[in-house]
Amino acid sequence: MNMDAAICFKLESELKDFLEDMADSKDMDLSKYCRYVIGIGLDEIYKRNLKIRELEIQL
Repeated sequence: MNMDAAICFKLESELKDFLEDMADSKDMDLSKYCRYVIGIGLDEIYKRNLKIRELEIQL
């Protein structure tokens, strides 16, 4: 994977600790785990947008 860009997050220390714990429990580094979680979130947004479009067509 080409890592030519960066996204920075400012997190509360409790959230960072939680994400680190979750990443450790999945045997992933924090960066990889964050990409995984963001990917799931984007997939869910995409699925919801498809459902909204289907409802708009029905109306």
